[in-house]
Amino acid sequence: MTISLPEDKRIVILEHLRKFFNKQSCKIRDFARLIGTLNSICRTVAYGFVYIRDFERKKFLACIDSNNDYDVRMMLPTSLQPDFRWWLHRLRSPPIERPLLRRKFSHVIFSDASPSGWGASMGRKQTHGWWSDQDRDEHINFLELKAVEYALRSFGIDTSIFSTHTTRRASFSAAARRGISIEDIRKTAGWSPNSSTFANFYNRPVMPSTDVARTIILNFYLRLHFVLYLV
Repeated sequence: MTISLPEDKRIVILEHLRKFFNKQSCKIRDFARLIGTLNSICRTVAYGFVYIRDFERKKFLACIDSNNDYDVRMMLPTSLQPDFRWWLHRLRSPPIERPLLRRKFSHVIFSDASPSGWGASMGRKQTHGWWSDQDRDEHINFLELKAVEYALRSFGIDTSIFSTHTTRRASFSAAARRGISIEDIRKTAGWSPNSSTFANFYNRPVMPSTDVARTIILNFYLRLHFVLYLV
């Protein structure tokens, strides 16, 4: 089962992108509308969300400078050109589609935190605890992530193997082995186009995929991105 972009919509968006590609400035409102359009099709374009991140940043800064007046014109710096080119390249060749993710996990861990304590469940198993006086002074985002760590330990997961950085390293290494371009990996990680960080520190052998490993990666991914969104 796949999700796809209708051909008529693909053509309209492609033409819209071509017009912006040649512009040096535009109204903030028009740029925001373009971002909204691209955001609406990101589910069908792999890594689409990564390639609107810099667009969002420029729009955000323009809104600050204009005191949120969307009719003010903003500059479109040349630094956005690679992202425009990426979108033009992706939308030139139909069909634009992606398979729907349908995975079954043998174990799924849920965790949550409050200012007083934390709790987690895995199937019929449950665990919880209370924060120390020192922990209570921490930000709730920190406590959310700490709850994930405590949950993994409580359910017998070796957190010396499955930690935040090892999960990030494994996911990027697995992506490279599946044929994802180094450009997309760098862009997703927020590294510069010429960065050697992946080659030096992240491109490592990946242990065989297991239900437990996928569960841990899913839990860390969802919790971390939720916290980053709040920040």
